[in-house]
Parts: sequence; C-alpha cells; structure tokens
Amino acid sequence: MLRELLPDVDVINLGVHGYGHDQMLIYLNEEGGKYHPDVVLLGFIRDDMDRNVLTFRDFAKPRFVWSGSGLVLENSPVPTPQAVELWDWLRPRSYDVYRLVEKRIRNRFFVSSQREVEEITAHLLDRMTEAIRSMNAQPVFAFLPTSKELADEKLGSEHEQYLMRYCADRPATACVSLLPTFLARMRQGVSYNRQGHWSAIGHRTVAEGIRDYLVAHHHVAAR
Repeated sequence: MLRELLPDVDVINLGVHGYGHDQMLIYLNEEGGKYHPDVVLLGFIRDDMDRNVLTFRDFAKPRFVWSGSGLVLENSPVPTPQAVELWDWLRPRSYDVYRLVEKRIRNRFFVSSQREVEEITAHLLDRMTEAIRSMNAQPVFAFLPTSKELADEKLGSEHEQYLMRYCADRPATACVSLLPTFLARMRQGVSYNRQGHWSAIGHRTVAEGIRDYLVAHHHVAAR
C-alpha cells in the first residue's frame, strides 16, 4: 500500500510474520544491502520485544544475548523440526512444569525479566541502526499500535513510551509514532479492529502516516 502512495519511490517489503528484532537484524544484514536503500523503515510493534528473548516461537529461532561488551548469537543454526520434536518427546514433563512455575514466579515478583527484554531490544535496535548507516541509509523507526493498544489507549501510550524514550536518548535516530494518527481518526469515526490484526483500513492508515512523515522530513520527495 505504501508503494501505491509513493509511486515514484521503490518500496521493498522485507517484513516477515512473527519475526523478533533479532531475526530482523539477521535478515537485514543478509539481504538489506543488496538493494542499496536510502531509507530503512522498521515498523516497531511492542509484541516483537518479547520475541527477542525466545529461542522458540512457532518454530525454533535464533536469539542474541548481551555479553556485557556486545551481542552474542545463540541457537544458530537453529535445530531442525525433527530435532525439536525429538527433544520434546525425550524431556520429562516435570521439566516443563518447572519452567512454567519459574516463569510465573519471575513475572510476579521480579522486574528483571521485563528489564532484560527492554535492554536486549535496545542493543538490537542499536545494532540495526549501525547496520543501516553502514549502507549509507537513514534508519526510521515507526511505532505501530496493535488492536489491543487501540482498545486501551493507556496501554498503547505506555508501550509507545519505550520507543520514544529510546529515541530521545539517541537524537540521531529518526522515530515516529502512529498512535496519535490512529486515535485522531478514531475520534473522527473511523473504525478499526479491536482484536487480531488490522483490517485494510488499518494498513492504509499506517501507510498514509508513514508517507506523510517521510515527505515532511524530506526522506522522500513529494510528488
């Protein structure tokens, strides 16, 4: 849809369903430079942050951990589905119970898990920015509200603030939030899905908001 709104611009969609920022970084390094981009746009969704600390989501995946001096890639190459299935069959069920109880206790009594998610995300975004700039391109991070965040404006604002704080600490990083755009259109009577993924009108709102930002900040020329 963004391609339709910017007909004089080559728009290449490298988005992959379910990716965390860790997988986005790997994919960017493998494929991004081939297109010699002028602008690399990251659609930032809060749910992607939680994926950054997982080694399995739908399928096995790689992840980065922070060593204190840099990011270290783990679980790569990822195990095959057959290996994952074998491990699932061999491991005792008590192990699963232990992990569930441990996670619940951590989430209830400690903030370290959330801090870990935020810190590893910041390191990944930093690395992504470095990779984009090495391509002589401008990174632009856009906060995209989910249907859940549109249904709860307070929740959306809380999640938006993480990316805005990140950007405030890095003045050279270009960031935009599309939450105000969605909320303004909702007040005008536009209806969006409150569950699941966006409908066509949601995607169009994102595309129009991104177009307006890129043109206003002279990342692309207005037609």
